[in-house]
Formats: sequence, structure tokens, C-alpha cells
Amino acid sequence: MALIKCPDCSKEVSDKAATCIHCGSPLRETQPVNIVNQVQQGVQRSKLKYESGNTIGIMGLIIGAVICFVNIGIGVTVIVVSVALGLWLAYK
Repeated sequence: MALIKCPDCSKEVSDKAATCIHCGSPLRETQPVNIVNQVQQGVQRSKLKYESGNTIGIMGLIIGAVICFVNIGIGVTVIVVSVALGLWLAYK
């Protein structure tokens, strides 16, 4: 931890402080940018999970429909399990 001078009151404060402890002047303005970046990254991660969940659900419907032509019991089971997995991935 290093000490820097406040641009407003010229007193020494920690370089890790967000505001000057003497005058209250903001020392860094990077915090809002970091919050915006964190929100954008969270949205991107959620979107990827949603898309992968939908893809798994749709693939399960297609594979289950094909299997239904061969054996109805296994096909229905595949549909239910894969759609449930897709929904779980999309909305967890």
C-alpha cells in the first residue's frame, strides 16, 4: 500500500482508497466501469447457458422423435430427460 497525494487537498491518502479521508474527494473513477464490465460479463454467461440449454432441449426432442419410430417407450424417456436437462441448463 502506497501513499498518494489527494488532487484536491494535497494530503496523503492510501492509493487503494476510493475517496480522500480528509476532504471526501473521489480518487478513482474506475469503479463504475468495473461494475458495468461485470454486469456485461454476467449477461453474456447467462445468454450462453440459455442458448446451450435450448440446444440440448431441441436436440432431445429430435432424437426422441426419431427413437419413437423404433420404440415408443425409449423415445418418450429420451424426450423427457433431454428437455428437462435443457431447461435446467437454461434457467439455473
